[in-house]
Parts: sequence; structure tokens; C-alpha cells
Amino acid sequence: MKKVYRLFFPLISLLLIVHLFALAQEISPPVKITSNPIGSHIFSDTTYLGSTPLTLSLKENQPRIPISIFPSSIRLWDVSPLFDTIGSLSGKNNFHFDFKTEQPKTPRTFAIVKESDHKSLTPHIAVAAGTVLFTATAAYSKIYSDKLYRQYLDEYSSTGKLNAQKRNNIRRYDTISAVALIAAEVGFLYLSISLLNY
Repeated sequence: MKKVYRLFFPLISLLLIVHLFALAQEISPPVKITSNPIGSHIFSDTTYLGSTPLTLSLKENQPRIPISIFPSSIRLWDVSPLFDTIGSLSGKNNFHFDFKTEQPKTPRTFAIVKESDHKSLTPHIAVAAGTVLFTATAAYSKIYSDKLYRQYLDEYSSTGKLNAQKRNNIRRYDTISAVALIAAEVGFLYLSISLLNY
């Protein structure tokens, strides 16, 4: 049981770190698509993606996606759509289409990810590593405190004397365990909120 308790929380934290590394490989900054007029319809092949303004999240390794933009106004449906291709190479991640100034043309190719635009995962990884350490510290301190407490009770049973030094050590390790557990919970909360925001 002790081994399970000792390994359970660090294992969960380690899984979170692995998941964050996976997110670092898969998630790129979102693409924002706007147009004039607003409410233009966006298609990728025959799939309707939505109307402008639209924010799309694409994976880093996702192939290029051709999109077609149709104006929102019914009287403008006779206008040919504007084309673009978005992908995951270095380039821009904000696209604006203006039906009043742009003419239909050969599809252009842009990319959506700039290295400088990446959301840094360093804080998340640091928090995950700290959470692992705090969780391990909390588990170890609690187990050691329980061991000292059993020794304290055994000693009291056999001698009838209270060992003040051992009692102080028990309190110290209990305090360390509680503080480390609170820090680990804060880390878990931060990571959970961060993952939900992705």
C-alpha cells in the first residue's frame, strides 16, 4: 500500500508532463480569419467551417488546408470566392479578405505559425515538474511522519515516557507534507486550467 501511495501522485504528474510535451508538438497558435463584409462563409473543400470572424486551431503537423471564402450578402453570391491555403509552416496566422478590394485569383499559400508566436509551454512544464516534486515530497514526508509516530507510540508503550524530540519531528514532517500537498494541488489546478484553455 505504501508503494502504491508513494508512486500514485508522481505517476499522474509525470503523465501530465508527457501530455504537455505532446501538446507542444501538436498545437500551434490559432488562425484568425476576418473579412469585409463580416459574416462571410468559409469552406474547406465541401466542409463548412463557419463565418467570419472565425478562429481556427490547427495541429502543428496538419497538412495545408485550402479554404474558400464566400461573401455574406446574398446579392454578392454571384461574386467568385476568394481562395487561400493555410498550413503549419512559418508565416502569418491572421488572414483578412476584402471583397471590395480583392479580386478572385489563383490560390495563395500562407502558413499559420511563426516560431515567435508560439505560446510558450515552458511555464507549464516547470509547473508540472514542480508538481511532481511537491507530490513526491508530500508523500515521502507523510509516510516518514507516520513511521515516526508509530515509533513514538511504541516507545511510549514500552517506557511510559514521551519523547519530545520525536514528537517535534513528527509535527515538522506533517507540516512539510501539508505544505507540499497544498503546493502540488495548486500545480494540478494550474495545469488543469491550462489544459482546458488549450
